[in-house]
Parts: sequence; structure tokens; C-alpha cells
Amino acid sequence: MGIINTFKGFFGNWVENMTSSNDTVIDIGPGEFDLMMKDISSSKIGFLEYSITVCINKIANALSQCQFDTFTNGKSEQNNMWYLFNVEPNLNQNVTDFWNKLVFQMVTDPKGALVVQTYEGYLLIADSYSIDEYAVRENIYSNIVVNKLNMNRVFQEYEVLHLKLSNKNIKEFVSAANSIYEKILVNTIKDYQRSKSKKIFVNIKSMFNQFKNKINPETGKSEYDETLDNLFKNRLKAYFSDSDCAIPIEEGLEIDDRTKQLSGSKYKETDDIRALFDDMLNLCADAFNIPRGLLKGDVADVEAMTDNFITFCMNPIASLIEDEINRKLYGKEKVLSGTKIKIKTASIKGYDPLKLANAAEALYRIRSVNTNWVRKMLREEPIKEAWAEEYMETKNYQNVKGGVDSEKN
Repeated sequence: MGIINTFKGFFGNWVENMTSSNDTVIDIGPGEFDLMMKDISSSKIGFLEYSITVCINKIANALSQCQFDTFTNGKSEQNNMWYLFNVEPNLNQNVTDFWNKLVFQMVTDPKGALVVQTYEGYLLIADSYSIDEYAVRENIYSNIVVNKLNMNRVFQEYEVLHLKLSNKNIKEFVSAANSIYEKILVNTIKDYQRSKSKKIFVNIKSMFNQFKNKINPETGKSEYDETLDNLFKNRLKAYFSDSDCAIPIEEGLEIDDRTKQLSGSKYKETDDIRALFDDMLNLCADAFNIPRGLLKGDVADVEAMTDNFITFCMNPIASLIEDEINRKLYGKEKVLSGTKIKIKTASIKGYDPLKLANAAEALYRIRSVNTNWVRKMLREEPIKEAWAEEYMETKNYQNVKGGVDSEKN
């Protein structure tokens, strides 16, 4: 029939099923949301990249909260190296931007992230580079490009910071799982589109069949086909676009909308799609050792999850960066003499002064911390007085000789 070809060309997404000799059911996609979901399924948007980006942002933001303490001969001081890693790594990036790009390169580049230092002392992260690896002599780095600038020189191992995750197969592992989830997601979206589409039954009664014999000499079509073509191409257009409409129906035709009857559960399909997103996020969270609830913003047991995140995710990454900085930017002799950098991940966690009070007092009276240490934990500025750097000890913890307090002898 002419109506079927016309209808197919106009609406695109349709399903035809003859429930009887005189009933035609037409299935129409419901609207903009379904078109968006169709675009997702057809273009196969990288859900892997989305999930990995969420993990990278979580790690990079936590890393930017770490305190990079610098020491000279064992004494803490804020020098140029401290400013470089806590405030401004280079002219165009702050620490948050710098660590975000660094972590991204560590995850996405199989060779790892490469940091080079300019003559002015700034740190730059390479967008691409080549590496020649050797067993008993230093590796050679070449073709280094930073923001479309070719460095035009060769770097030896001691001149760069080369940072690689211990598990180099994270992205490959997640990619393999993503290919499976992507196929499932496409099918789930198709099921959603099918369930939300409009089901229209057109009951063509015998009275209307008489128009098949009336042929229009100009078009060569019967009045039967022309009437149905006009019905679906013009008169039902407003109905399928969800706008207000009034549709005249010829005698012998009857339209029955059974969308609600045949669509099934209202929320089941969207819940299935959401569950697939959650599975992908959970997979990436496990690969990076990030607690699942922390990644998705759960508030239950957030303190325990934060401790777990710091212990199993951030501490290994911080140790990796700390070791590379110390061995390349300081060297063996300086590190052994106490001149080095130390990354403190404890600053990732926010501390309530009232909750910290008892623990801080206990540490303070056994000469483990001083006043400025406590203020640093609370993200307060240090007090520039000599007494704020002193370590105190209560009498009951002082040295005892022969069972008698040394102060009494």
C-alpha cells in the first residue's frame, strides 16, 4: 500500500504489525529524549573515557590538596621548590591544572607522564614524546612536544621526571570490559526506545474498503491510499509531535492509542541504563582503588571511605611522585643529608577542630607535634613565634631515673 511507504519515509522509526486483516499498528518514537538516546547508541560515546575521567579528577583534586613540604638539612622551610609544587608549577598552570594533566597522562599514555624542567626552573608536562630504554645506562627522551612546542633537544633520564602507574594495564583492562558494556548499553537503549514509542492501531473497516476502486486519474492512486497518506503524513503530525491537535477521521476508520497498555514498566528501562553506568563507574573505581561510594558521592561512612582512599589509592601515587622528585631534583647526597621533599596526604582529609582536639593534645604532650603542626592540619596559617615551633612534654612523660621523676632529683 502507498500509505506504508509514505509513513516509513516520513517518520523513519516505525514497526508494522498486522493484528488482523483490517488492523494496522504503527510504532512511533516518542520525542527528543529518544533521539538523544539513539545518538548515544549510534555514535557509541566513550563511556570508558567518562568513567576514567571521573577517577582522574578525583585523584588529581586530592593530589592538589596534598602538602608538599620541603626540608633543608632536616629543617622544614618554604623555598622555591615549595612554591613550585604547592602554588605555581609553570606560568600557565596552577597546581590543580598541573596535577590533573599529570594524572591524565599517567593513565592514558602507556609510556607514562613525562615532566621536563625549563631553564627558568618551571615544570612542563609533555603531550607526547619518544623514549629509548636501556638496561645499564640512562634512558633517552626525544621528540618532546609541549602545547605544540617541540623542545628540539634530547633529554637524559636524570633531566626529567618520568611517572608511571604501577598497574600499566588499567586502561587496557577497563577498555576490554567497556566493549562488553557498550554492546549491552546499546541494546538496553533500543529496548527503552521500543517501550516508550507510541502504539497506534488503525482499524480499517469494510466500509472504507470501497474507496480502493476510486482511482484519481492525475496521481494514479486510489482514494483509499490518498486518504491514508494524508492522515499519517499531515493530520497525525501534530499528534506525534505532542502538540495540541484535532484530527478528523473518515467514516470507516478508527484510531486506537494503546501506548500505555503495551509499553510496560515506566521506569524499568531507564533504571537498566543507569545501572550500566554505575557498573562502569564501579569497574573503574576498583581499578584505581577508589571506594565506590566516594566516587559517586555517597555520604554514608564517608570518613572510613576517605581513609581507605588515602591509604590504598593516594599514598602509593604520592610515594611514586615523591621518590621521583627526590632522586631527580635533589639527588642522593642531599636526600641523605635531609634536604628533600615530602608529600603529606593527611591534608586531603578535612579535620573538625573539635574532633581533632583530644588527639592533638595527646600528641602534643608526648612531644610528637607542636602548635604549628596542629594549625597546619586545620589549614590555618602558622604562628611566626618561636614558642609555636617548640615541642612540649608533660611531666608524667619526662625521663625517669630509678623510678623517680628526673625533675625531683
